[in-house]
Amino acid sequence: MQYWSNIPAYADESGSIIVDTVLDYSKLTCELEGVAKRLRLPLSVDDLPRHKSGIRVKSRSVESLSREQIQRVSRICRAEIEMFGWEEPKCMQQALAG
Repeated sequence: MQYWSNIPAYADESGSIIVDTVLDYSKLTCELEGVAKRLRLPLSVDDLPRHKSGIRVKSRSVESLSREQIQRVSRICRAEIEMFGWEEPKCMQQALAG
C-alpha cells in the first residue's frame, strides 16, 4: 500500500499554495459554510449528498495508532503539519516520546 501527501493537490513544486482556500477537514462543515457565504451561494451543508460516507471503517481515534504509525504520518505529512501549524495531539506527543 502506498501513502502520500496531499500537497500536490493544492501547491506547486516549490510548495507554494496555488488554490484560493484550503479547508480543515476537522472543521469541514463550518468551513464549507464559510466558503458558501463568502461566495454568496445559497448552500446548506446539511443538504449536500453524502456519497461514500459509509464506506470507510470508523476509526476509534488517533489514540488507536501505534508509535510507528504516528511516526509514519508525521514523516509523510511533515509539510502539511508545518504549513498549516497543526499540532500533534498530546497522545501522539507522548507516544513519540515513549
